[in-house]
Amino acid sequence: MKRWQIISVLLFSYFFFLIAGIPASRVLHYLQQSGSAPATITGVEGSIWNGHADALLIPGQPKLENINWSINPFSLMIARLSAHVEAEVHKQTITGHVSRNFLNGNVFASDVTTKLPASVLQKIIDMPFGELGGDVEIFLDQVNWQKDMVPLIEARIYWQHAKLTLAQTIDMGQVNITVLPNDANQTNVTLSNTAGDLTMNGEATLGTDRSYSLSLTMKPKDATGDVAQSLNLFAQRQADGLYRFKQNGNLRSLGF
Repeated sequence: MKRWQIISVLLFSYFFFLIAGIPASRVLHYLQQSGSAPATITGVEGSIWNGHADALLIPGQPKLENINWSINPFSLMIARLSAHVEAEVHKQTITGHVSRNFLNGNVFASDVTTKLPASVLQKIIDMPFGELGGDVEIFLDQVNWQKDMVPLIEARIYWQHAKLTLAQTIDMGQVNITVLPNDANQTNVTLSNTAGDLTMNGEATLGTDRSYSLSLTMKPKDATGDVAQSLNLFAQRQADGLYRFKQNGNLRSLGF
C-alpha cells in the first residue's frame, strides 16, 4: 500500500471514530436550527450511524413510524450516504437500502419490500374511485430518482385476493404487475391476472415528461352477470366480448 493510501485510511478512520459517537438527536437539532431538516422527525435515539426515530413526516407523503437505520460509513468515501432502513407505514413494515449521491443529489433505492392491505395502499395513492380489497406485496428491485425527473423503477407487484368494488364487487384473483425501464428511459408496466371473475391484461408506458398511455382488456366469465354490469361503467364491450379501456394523459394533471 502506498504512503498516501495509508494516510487516507488513517484520516478516514480518525474522523469515523470521532463522529461515530455523536448522538443523532444532536445532529437533528443542529439541522432544525439551521433550517436544513427536510422533514419533521421525532423520538430520535442512537448515533448517526445506527439509530431510531419514532416518526418521520414529509409534507405530502405518508407518515413513517418506528424507523431504524444503519448507515454504511465507507459509502462516504465515494460521496454517497448509504443506509439500510426499516420502518412502518400505516402499521405495515417496509425495509430496504437507500442511498444519496452528494454530488448530484440523485437518490437510489434497492431491495425495498413491503406488504400492505389494498385498502391502505388506496389511501396512500389517494385513489378517488371504488374500493380495493386484498393484500399487495411489493418488491422494488431498483429505484433511480434523479432531480426533477420521473423515477426509473424496476419492480414486481403481486396483488393477492384482489377485489375492486364499483357497482358490484369484482373478484380479480391474483393480479401480477411488472415494472421495467426501457432504453428510452421510459417506464413500461405490464399487468395480468389469474383466476377471479374475469381475465385481464394490460400495458402502460410512462414517459420522462410524465405523459402516460394505458391499454387494458378485460373479459368477464359471465357475459351478462354483475361483473359485466360493473365493467360497463368505464369500458365499452366489443363484439368479441372483450371490454377495452384506453387512456392517455399526463400525471401533472392528476397532481403528480
